[in-house]
Amino acid sequence: MDALPSRGHSYVVTAHKPTAVGQCAVGNFTGHTSTDLIIAKSTRLEIHTLTPSGLEARLDVPIYGRISALRLFKPKTKSQSMLFLLTERYKFCVLEYNNEGKLVTVANGDVEDTIGRPAECGHLCVIDEEATMIGLHMYDGHLKIIPIDEDGAISEQAFNVRLDELKVIDLAFVGKGTLGVLHEDTKGARHLKTCKVSKGGVLQECAMKVANVDGGMVLGLGGDGDDDDGCLVVGKQVVTKLSCPAGSPATTASYGYGDGHAVMMKTWARVNDTTVLLGDSAGGLYVCEHGGADVRVQRVGSTSVPSALAYLDSGVVFVGSVLGDSQLVRIGGQGVNVVDEMVNLGPIVDFICVESGLVVCGGSGIRNVRFGVGITELGAAPLSGARRVWGV
Repeated sequence: MDALPSRGHSYVVTAHKPTAVGQCAVGNFTGHTSTDLIIAKSTRLEIHTLTPSGLEARLDVPIYGRISALRLFKPKTKSQSMLFLLTERYKFCVLEYNNEGKLVTVANGDVEDTIGRPAECGHLCVIDEEATMIGLHMYDGHLKIIPIDEDGAISEQAFNVRLDELKVIDLAFVGKGTLGVLHEDTKGARHLKTCKVSKGGVLQECAMKVANVDGGMVLGLGGDGDDDDGCLVVGKQVVTKLSCPAGSPATTASYGYGDGHAVMMKTWARVNDTTVLLGDSAGGLYVCEHGGADVRVQRVGSTSVPSALAYLDSGVVFVGSVLGDSQLVRIGGQGVNVVDEMVNLGPIVDFICVESGLVVCGGSGIRNVRFGVGITELGAAPLSGARRVWGV
């Protein structure tokens, strides 16, 4: 009898959970008085609660898909925030934390369109201050609007509105139902325009707009749609504040970073109604104050290169990073002090296999990653001569 041909078998296992932080959000997700930090690490979602002793881990759950957008919103009839997630493959879900300490899927679906060219800037997600609509920019020239009711239920009547601007840089709600669109023309110049989102699927252009602005991000200042509409446009050399009182033209106030060098701002976090934090591509952390008609920007220290920022409380800031270790820092009179760090293996540029695992070379240095079957001793009994064991 001929010997059977040998066949190779593969065993695929995740050697290490994702460690790079791409998105984060802060709000009262697990309770109406709690301060919770929601962290997206590629295909995993982590929930931490701020306590007097630091961050306390609540949940660490897998997500079927790579998270491309993460936003918290609070419906009018809810005392706790709800979580909107979008994946790179255009799947979305809305999650809620129940009284049993578990995540509940309130809604889910697919927002992929049959036609359209994926946007170069990636997925952009915005939710207005009153949590009445979700705006998704995923394809050039299109903006998908998903209405939300007072209970946080997602409407099935989502619709697309046309954007005349094909190269959108950033989006933000700058007032009640007013959307700010930062875009770039064919000559490389960047402009900001604002428009009202109507239920009929049409964008109505508003008075507040600025041409040839130095901008890479647009930050909505909130407001009730009357006197407080406005935004901050953060560029490489200046931060520009635009406000538009009812019936008046837009007014601007700008502030340079001081040394005249171009700075690539990567992310931001809101501290209060008049202060935001900014993080640049070199790890610099800035405080931007925009109360009244003036804008002031001050560099307070250095951190890991941020991909996401979240202000927690009392000067404590979470710095999520893809290029280094994520950090929990405190801003004080001595600048920025690191309180805690979360190890990040990425970005892995090289690795070698060793007997017990891998030695990887990443953004934070060289690290040894061990994997395999782990054994933890739960108890011991002094039995001499034992030869068999079975369950009962």
